[in-house]
Order: sequence, then C-alpha cells, then structure tokens
Amino acid sequence: MNNQQPRQRDSRFWITVLSVLATTATWVCLLYHGKLSEVSLCALFILTLGGFPLIYNVDRLSKMVAETKWGKLLFETYQFKQEVEVKAESVRKMGEELADFNARTVAAISRRRDVRDEGIFEIRDRLREMLVEIGSSDTRISEICGIIEQPYIQRLVDRASHAIARRMAETNDNQPHPQANEYVQKYRRILLESPAGKASGQVRPDLEAEGFWSDDVAQALSFLDDFRLSRKATPALLEHLRT
Repeated sequence: MNNQQPRQRDSRFWITVLSVLATTATWVCLLYHGKLSEVSLCALFILTLGGFPLIYNVDRLSKMVAETKWGKLLFETYQFKQEVEVKAESVRKMGEELADFNARTVAAISRRRDVRDEGIFEIRDRLREMLVEIGSSDTRISEICGIIEQPYIQRLVDRASHAIARRMAETNDNQPHPQANEYVQKYRRILLESPAGKASGQVRPDLEAEGFWSDDVAQALSFLDDFRLSRKATPALLEHLRT
C-alpha cells in the first residue's frame, strides 16, 4: 500500500504536466488564429504555472479542508509546504519547458506580416518575468528569450543586406551590381556570425574599401548592433522594421 502511493503521485504529476502542456497548446492556437491576445496568453500561462502545485496536491488540500482539529491541520500544512519545496525543481523545469514551447511558437508567429511587433516583445518580457520568478538561471532566460529575438535579428540583418545591395547599385549607375548576390551573401554571413555590437566594425573597413559604405548602411548596422546589445525594442527600432 505504501509503495502504491508514490507511484500514484508520480502518475498524477505527469498527468498534470501533460494537461498543462495541452492547455497551453490550445491557447497558442487561439492566439495564432486571432482569438486571443498576446497579453491574455501570458496571463493564462502564468496563472497555470502558479496553480500547478495546487493541482498536483489536490488530494492533500482536500484532506486539509476536511480536518477539524487545528493540530492536524497545522501538521498537514507543514507537510504540504515541504512537498511543494521538494517539487520546486520539477516546477521550474516544467515552467522552462512551457516557456521554451511558447517562445518557439511566438517566434514563428512573429514572422507574419500582420503581427504587432510590440505585442511580441510584451510576451518576451512577460516570459522573462515568469522565468525570474521560478528561479531560472540568467543563461536559460537568455536562451529562451533569444528564441523570440532571433527572427528580429535576422530581419535587421536583412535590412542591412538590402542597404548594402542598394549602395552597390548606386555605384553601378543605379543598375544591379553584377556581383551583388555574392557580396550580399558574404556580408550577411559575417553579420549573423559577428559578436553582439560588433557587426558594423567587422564589415565597415571592407565596405569602405569597395565604395559600398553609405549613411543608410551605417544606420541599418547601428540598429542591428544596438538591438543585439540591449535587446530593447525601442520605438525607433520598431519603426525601422516597419519601413
């Protein structure tokens, strides 16, 4: 009998995890089809995560409510607190898995043209707050938030690449430069692989030597470097992405 209880509680734990994952997937689908706002998704996600210990310990809570003697009630409360602390690591891991799942889904949605970029960054910020609350490491928080940020880094690199291609055309009587594709692909690869904040410095000497540097190129690279350093979605950055 004593051996059955741990197995039952383990089974209930994984059933609860699967239920939360299924519920979260449903909410993300509603967000994708425009039936749910980004802010509502975050609120429901955080509410679910916060209620996970209560859902998992529903039998213990029921027993506590049924007790009438204060001594037994206090003892049950103490036992419940201990069990929640033991499960804190499991809750953190589950929270990170859910956050990772949501981040990947939101990153995919962010590539749609009709999506509010401000709303995407609101979700990122709320996920970061949730991860801090459950005790995730700074490295793990950066990894998960980076999933949402990566499509925007790629868009900024594309903007810089297009600015370089336009400048190349300007040096060729406003006609497509015969080596445009080769040069743009080379610079795009350098920009994607460059350390945060170093993109402009890595390509500027070569661009200036070739005559492909311009104010538009400098501005596009500045937005890329600033975002990769600060990770902040400033109004100027959002406007740059829309134009």
